[in-house]
Amino acid sequence: MIEIPDSAAAELNARKVSLETRAYEVAVETTGAEHSNKPDHQMSLMSVTKGKVKNLESLGEPSLVADDACRAWVVKRPAPIQELLDKGWDARQKNPGSKG
Repeated sequence: MIEIPDSAAAELNARKVSLETRAYEVAVETTGAEHSNKPDHQMSLMSVTKGKVKNLESLGEPSLVADDACRAWVVKRPAPIQELLDKGWDARQKNPGSKG
């Protein structure tokens, strides 16, 4: 989750840089700071929805505070397949009539 403060947004607008572009830059910078840019790591842009968080403190400490005061929080959620593996699901379907 990325927060772009009003001061940074005003500067971006003056330079004709979209907020989405800056949010993506901060997200990429955050993944580097989190050391999660491993070869098997994939970052996908989930949403560019502008919104307000009623209680920013509920997010905890930001994972990154950029020079322009933009802040980022990494919301960690396992992929659906990882959830299944964590629950002990076996990807190999067992044939009820087989002996293996």
